[in-house]
Order: sequence, then C-alpha cells, then structure tokens
Amino acid sequence: MALVWAGFAAFFVVALAVGLRLVALAVRTGRAPELLIGLGVLGIGPIGFGLQTGAGLVDDPGTAETLAAAGAVALAVGIWAKLI
Repeated sequence: MALVWAGFAAFFVVALAVGLRLVALAVRTGRAPELLIGLGVLGIGPIGFGLQTGAGLVDDPGTAETLAAAGAVALAVGIWAKLI
C-alpha cells in the first residue's frame, strides 16, 4: 500500500506543477491551447482525482459526498478542456 500512496503523491505533485505552469504560461501569452491543457491536467489530476480520493478518506458522509461531487465536476471540466 505504501507504493500506491507514493505513486499517487508523485502523480499529484507532477500534475500540479505541470498544470500550474501551463495555466501561468496561458496567462502570460493569452493563448488557449496552454490554458486548456493546463485546465485538463489540473482537473483530471490533482483537483479531480485528489478530491475523489479525499472523499474516500473522510468519515463524515455529508463531507464525503460534497468532496466526491466537487471532484466529479473537476474531472468533467478537465475532460472537456482536453477534448476541446
């Protein structure tokens, strides 16, 4: 199980760094491709997957449901950004 968490942590950190750098580049250049790819990486990776994983770790059902729903929205936004 330790390897699973190590892999998740590596994925989370790398996707967060790449996504933020792409969004920052899009802010500087004003170009859509960088913004869409950055939003896709962030939405699918650290935000969406992170919220979904966090929902499984929370004991309160209401909080878990809220985190899971927010994660699903972030995943949908990320997928649509990648599709565009």
